[in-house]
Amino acid sequence: MTTDSGVQDYGTSDFKGRPLDTAFARVTIRLKNAILGEYKDACFVFGRIADPEFNMTREPVVAACDDEGAIKLWQTGHGFQSRWTVGG
Repeated sequence: MTTDSGVQDYGTSDFKGRPLDTAFARVTIRLKNAILGEYKDACFVFGRIADPEFNMTREPVVAACDDEGAIKLWQTGHGFQSRWTVGG
């Protein structure tokens, strides 16, 4: 029925000794199941490393929003350093 997305975090990750921009987006989807007569929300975090030198995206990751451990494990394994600054 509806979708909502936004940047969850932004920073740099190490890819073969090169610091590359990395972004994480949170996507929430509102689903309507006519057969069951109910609504359900699904939420996912998507991440990827941008490699403009080779025009590629690297090391994609996706996890359920409530699986913070999977994203943290990926971030640790890729040397992720957040540069996210929320302005007010």
